[in-house]
Amino acid sequence: ASTLLRNVEIRYAGAFTSPALLVQTGAAISIPIEDVRIRDAAEAGIRVVSGVPAVSGCTLENNGSFDVELAGSPNVGGSFDGCTLSSVEYEGTAPQPVAWTGNTFDNGGQRTSKLRILELDEFTRANTFNPVTGAVLEVFAGIVEFDATWGPAAGPLVFDGSTSIDGTDGVDGVTTLTLEPGVTIRLPATRAFTVGRASGDPGELIADGAPGGLFQATINFNVDSDVPNAGDWQGLIVDDTGRAVLREVQVRYADTAIRVDGALGVSSNVTVNRSNVGLVLDQATVEGVLRGWSFRNCGAGVRAASTDVTFREANLLGGTFGAENLTPASHCIDAEMNFWGADDGPSGAAPAVGCETATPSGTGAPITEGVLFSTFLDQTPDDGDALACDDGDGFRDPCTGGNTVDCDDNCCEVANDSQADLDLSL
Repeated sequence: ASTLLRNVEIRYAGAFTSPALLVQTGAAISIPIEDVRIRDAAEAGIRVVSGVPAVSGCTLENNGSFDVELAGSPNVGGSFDGCTLSSVEYEGTAPQPVAWTGNTFDNGGQRTSKLRILELDEFTRANTFNPVTGAVLEVFAGIVEFDATWGPAAGPLVFDGSTSIDGTDGVDGVTTLTLEPGVTIRLPATRAFTVGRASGDPGELIADGAPGGLFQATINFNVDSDVPNAGDWQGLIVDDTGRAVLREVQVRYADTAIRVDGALGVSSNVTVNRSNVGLVLDQATVEGVLRGWSFRNCGAGVRAASTDVTFREANLLGGTFGAENLTPASHCIDAEMNFWGADDGPSGAAPAVGCETATPSGTGAPITEGVLFSTFLDQTPDDGDALACDDGDGFRDPCTGGNTVDCDDNCCEVANDSQADLDLSL
């Protein structure tokens, strides 16, 4: 005999901690649950303790706890397809793979869902989300071991610890995580998002908010805090076996916002704000020119050791140094044609060694030896979106409230046609 549940309505079920529907079968037993409506339960709608139910076409609403709960057991698996619900909770990272396709999450985030890394690709890209204001998706921290793409539709991805990308998945033998435009990643205080390792398996991050060269939405890395401060989290680390490509990316409130010991692919329009150090390059491989980078409200902008790097059309600002070369006798920071925070260029002492012989006599951000600067910009480069940094009316009137007419671009360093990701104090 086999069990089938089809065209059934369950209402007002559950007592104490009991769900409306409990699945507790053998680990490999699949039960079809089709076109079932579960609502007004005292606790969870469906709870899977063991088994691999095939849930399709179901509606779960107005339940007292999560619509779907998956126990943290290797005996749990299954699939959810074409259902309408609002929340799901994984109670651990042990379950078998669970498929999530074609579901609609109405009022998503009203009760915050929690998932594993393994399901984020399909969950964030193969379902529809109608979230409440401020909705987020919590995620168990861990390792991205398989090639994946994460989307923004489920809301910011809030991890409960440090997370890394490393493995040998795919035909190239490099586990690659791709972030779609608009994805936001938040980590707890003191934690890091790491690409690759110091040795061993490789990892790659493709974070491109402007695929094909067309701006869509900024990708954000940040600390998970209501009252963030500079240095709250470690930042984005590209370790020795790692490689990252960053475009239209913003990193905030880190200790070192971006540290590269491995490889940095062709990367542009990266904004670092309110971090102790913006970018550290330590024996790094930098592929191509870094264009349109911006360091604001940072203790130091760029710090390089045993690395040659070129910046163009960038805002190289920092309280201590806009650009700091720790190995000026052997390596060069080519920083011609950038803005240093003042129209007369950077400041600093006369160099004794390095690739630059001129003295930085301006009033802008300080630089060290080994930084080429002689040709510089006298104002911040425009971010290239539809709004001008100054609309020409003689007043500083940044766009607010969604208005984009007769006002100044509210964040001139980040392409932002809608003015939705404003940062007036950037």
